Amino acid sequence: MRWRFRLGRFWRDDRAAVAVVAALALMAMVALVGAAVDLGVVYAGKAELQNAADAAATAGAAELLSDPDGDGVAQTDYDGARQSAIDFVESNQLLTTPLVWNEEGDLVEAGQWSFDSNDFAQTGPSADPADLDAVRVAISRPVQTFFARAVGLGQVMVGAVSVGYLGCAGDGGQADLPLAINAAVLDGLGPDSDIVLNSENAENGQWTSFDVWPTNTNSIGNFLDNPEQIPRLNIGDSIYMNNGEIANLFGRLETLFNQSKDAAGQWPVLLPVVQWTSPQNQGVLVGFVHFVITEVRGPGGPASESKRIIGYWENDAAMVAPGARSGGACYGARASRAALVE
Repeated sequence: MRWRFRLGRFWRDDRAAVAVVAALALMAMVALVGAAVDLGVVYAGKAELQNAADAAATAGAAELLSDPDGDGVAQTDYDGARQSAIDFVESNQLLTTPLVWNEEGDLVEAGQWSFDSNDFAQTGPSADPADLDAVRVAISRPVQTFFARAVGLGQVMVGAVSVGYLGCAGDGGQADLPLAINAAVLDGLGPDSDIVLNSENAENGQWTSFDVWPTNTNSIGNFLDNPEQIPRLNIGDSIYMNNGEIANLFGRLETLFNQSKDAAGQWPVLLPVVQWTSPQNQGVLVGFVHFVITEVRGPGGPASESKRIIGYWENDAAMVAPGARSGGACYGARASRAALVE
């Protein structure tokens, strides 16, 4: 009988041990599930906060430059960029709760982005477009926990930082005239050097019909008469060119210049910059130039003086290229669509 007593006690003790183990395992499982839920909430909150910062930085950068005079020449708009960034933060939510801008903890600043060092440098308000090409947004918010509050961790602070960049005009840019300039010429000239477009076997610019072939009086002239039909171009696009001294085109361009020039006798235009390929009837787009035409000489007069387009490229004063994304080579033409760089 004694063995039966011992067996019963062993069975009771074993069941008690199993119950303890089961209870501990259940507690561990609940803790793991709770931790997973809280981590999921925290990560979801951080992702939503990052989306808000990304949208705000991009929107702010896109507003860094404006064209209030409608002449294409950029003016800085620091206040507008800052307000746009704030508005985009507040148009987002954090886990179904609308975000409200916190002046004490949130940050929006304008400055310059360096691709060499992958770093942002604040320059603050400035009237010089060259000083402003990026907006940095930093926001942080507490995310409430569900299970971790049982151990005293009721919330987790999450943050997000993003930089939007408004660089030089690239994809999506649209030229004002069917004229293209050789990149090699601009690379070797200062921003105030005169550029003469002619056809004397040493020309530095040519007529273009963009993606239309053949490149002749009709195709080029159509874009002179209907500049709104000029196609939007992307970096790397190949366009057709013509270096002929087409008298009819020079005459029509002279008329346009006289109609469009300002009181100082200048006509700022956005032109494509291409790398010429041999033979010189094609070129690959590398960017856009802020070109200022100061004189157009139509047909007539001495051959050495007629059929010429004279002007200079303006690098110090930026021109806004409507619809263009950042990403082209820098020749004084700025994008209007920003991109994220951080």
